[in-house]
Amino acid sequence: ALRMPDDENVRDRALRMADTDVASIATKQVVGIAPEASFEDACRMIAEKRLKELPVLDNGKLVGVVRRRSLMKFIATMLTEEEKARVSY
Repeated sequence: ALRMPDDENVRDRALRMADTDVASIATKQVVGIAPEASFEDACRMIAEKRLKELPVLDNGKLVGVVRRRSLMKFIATMLTEEEKARVSY
C-alpha cells in the first residue's frame, strides 16, 4: 500500500540530507536541446524521453527551459475552434 509521508517523516529525511551536496543527487546525463531546434523536435524529445522540462543549451550553457505544460498551452492556442470542439476532456 502506498503511504503518504507525514510532516515529521519529511522533516526527519530533510535533516538527514542537510549536509548532502547537490552534485551528489543531480542528474548526471542532462538531456538538452539547441536553441535553433524546431518546435517539433522539442515536442518529440519531451514525449520520447517522458520529460516535464527540457533544458535549452547553447554550447553547453543553459539559456532556457522548455516545459511540457508550456508546449501544451501553445498547441491549445493554435487549435481552430473546430478542432477545439472535437477535443474531449
